[in-house]
Amino acid sequence: MCQHSCGCYNECNCGGIDCYSTPCSSCCTTTTTTTTTVPCTEIICDEVYDSNCVVYNGPNLTCYGIEDGATLTEVLDIIINELTDNCTITTTTSTTTTSTTTSTTTSTTSTTTTTTTDPCVGFNCIDHDVTIGSQIWTGCNLNVLTYRNGDSIPEVTDPTEWIYLTTGAWCWHNNDINNGVTYGKLYNWYAVNDPRGLAPEGYHIPSDAEWTTLTDYLGGESIAAGALKEEGLCHWDSPNDGATNATGFAGLPGGNRNFDGNFYAIGGNGVWWSSTEYDAAGTWYRLLNEYANVYRGIHDKTSGFSVRLIKD
Repeated sequence: MCQHSCGCYNECNCGGIDCYSTPCSSCCTTTTTTTTTVPCTEIICDEVYDSNCVVYNGPNLTCYGIEDGATLTEVLDIIINELTDNCTITTTTSTTTTSTTTSTTTSTTSTTTTTTTDPCVGFNCIDHDVTIGSQIWTGCNLNVLTYRNGDSIPEVTDPTEWIYLTTGAWCWHNNDINNGVTYGKLYNWYAVNDPRGLAPEGYHIPSDAEWTTLTDYLGGESIAAGALKEEGLCHWDSPNDGATNATGFAGLPGGNRNFDGNFYAIGGNGVWWSSTEYDAAGTWYRLLNEYANVYRGIHDKTSGFSVRLIKD
């Protein structure tokens, strides 16, 4: 079967013809050979011998001196005299047939699906180091399950249990693992201060002074936030003032877990611990929100905040 470039088919023996370049109105030309074998005395040939009259089961005709143009009688005389009565003569008739194909047009409905990738969906921070001035910071919020020595840090979801903790713990914001993929874990300060080390080898939790070095390098707390925040409104609430992420820090609004065990401000606040205690109950932290300022404050150690690291 041949298939034309226009999609129609023909049912002929193509005989080496390239059907793909043949118009649909005319397919391959084929030669149909009809062979009839009869006794020698019943030869069916043209009135004058030519190549269409061929002898089988015996010597070739030319062996008997028969040439084109010999009369049928001459052919018969030679064959009958030289061959037995059981010889056969095969006559071959060539017929040229042109197969015409009717092209049927089939209407096909094509459906095109356009997939648009939403940059706000499926965000997964790939950790990397970011150099800002003389400091090298990690480019994502911390998301570890163990202390440096390999000991597990417990996940605590119950709000009542959370507020009475005096040892290290972590949680996802709203206890939803999907938030953890984007924003990392929230840790209480007891995990930050644990002697087994929350930060991997070669890094540490930034002190209050090191946070101040960062914001001073960026022009002070009143304007530094823009260079530290992820651009746009994928994660930040409007208006996300001044956000350029010029430093690559890509600060995200992971919210917090308050000292009352409840969750707050995802999309509105990003809050990070420092390693510096203020007193027995409170510790210094830094906060970014949808406006241009970096806020320095003190918060209860039982709170759950994000953690960024700085290189030793």
